[in-house]
Amino acid sequence: QEAMTTAVERQRYAVVVAVLLDLFAVSLVLPLLPLRFVELGVSKKANGLIGSVYSAAQIVGGVALGWIGDEYLGRRGLLLVSFGGAAVSYAIVGMPGATLATLVCSRVIVGLCKQTMTASTAIMSELTSVGAERALWIGRISTASQLAWIGGQSIGGWLNATFDPWLISVVAVCVYAVDALLVVSALPSSSSQRARRTERDWRALFGSASIAAVAVAKIAAQSTGRAVGNSRDIYEIERWHLERSDLAYLKAIKSVIGLVVSWQLAGKAAASFGFWTVVAGSAAAPGAGPARGGG
Repeated sequence: QEAMTTAVERQRYAVVVAVLLDLFAVSLVLPLLPLRFVELGVSKKANGLIGSVYSAAQIVGGVALGWIGDEYLGRRGLLLVSFGGAAVSYAIVGMPGATLATLVCSRVIVGLCKQTMTASTAIMSELTSVGAERALWIGRISTASQLAWIGGQSIGGWLNATFDPWLISVVAVCVYAVDALLVVSALPSSSSQRARRTERDWRALFGSASIAAVAVAKIAAQSTGRAVGNSRDIYEIERWHLERSDLAYLKAIKSVIGLVVSWQLAGKAAASFGFWTVVAGSAAAPGAGPARGGG
């Protein structure tokens, strides 16, 4: 029994580290994208359309890979597909001769394949019991993702200031290779980790008012944040003539502020002003800066 508990504990930590490495690789490469689009003369409107293509690919990929993961790949296999797709996509981003078409193709690939958080959260749900234990480990995944964003964008800023984009993509691909080795060695095979499937009453699921409210809120928040974020990156580059390293450092600073807010201020704000007031304010905040013209 003790040996089994230790093995499960190791698998939990492996999932947390896998998420950290994955988002570290993402944060190295993402600062490259807005400037690559600017170099190719992409307008803010076209950049928004590219972001919409990525979002559509994520929706299609989420549904398709969710079914494939349940039926054939298992959770571990789904993670490996996510890593492989992201590695291919970010290798394309760093190609010296990348065109607009190839960059859009890279966004479609990563949108279709990138389901790391979905798969890792599902694995953690299977490795933990309902209640405080699950909340603790899901929280650790969230913390790992935030730390990866801060560290990756800080290091990415230095790399962008020192080296060519292709080398940054090589580093990201190598990180994904290490991540895949970790998952293969630390997590059970697909056959033993295959998702437990039960009969589902889909009418009851979609008929739930609470689930519908959460889904609508999440879709609205994600759509608003992505739409504003795509335009904001281009605006900041053009407004302040940012280099690749500047943009990476700016994103790292924003991530630090976000970590402090989520860790210290969110709970206090909810207690003072009410939960739904904080939710509404958070949803409206992404558009406030651009609306004022302050970025």
